[in-house]
Amino acid sequence: MVPHRVPCARRSRQVAARTASGIDLDIRDDGAGFTGDPPPHPRTLAERSRANGGQLTVFNSKPGAHLLINLPDRNHP
Repeated sequence: MVPHRVPCARRSRQVAARTASGIDLDIRDDGAGFTGDPPPHPRTLAERSRANGGQLTVFNSKPGAHLLINLPDRNHP
């Protein structure tokens, strides 16, 4: 468990897993979540994911937030 700085969240969970195509980072918390349909992408996370050839997906998961970041494995084409 990594300490978090999410307002209104009491718990957060971060899981990194290697996949056939790279690495998935699954981030969840029990805070206020995101509003909107589709939910907005946190700008710096989206930019950093794209800059590294990856993708950020944001899910509505009331309560809280659920982010999935897929990053390619740079050691394998």
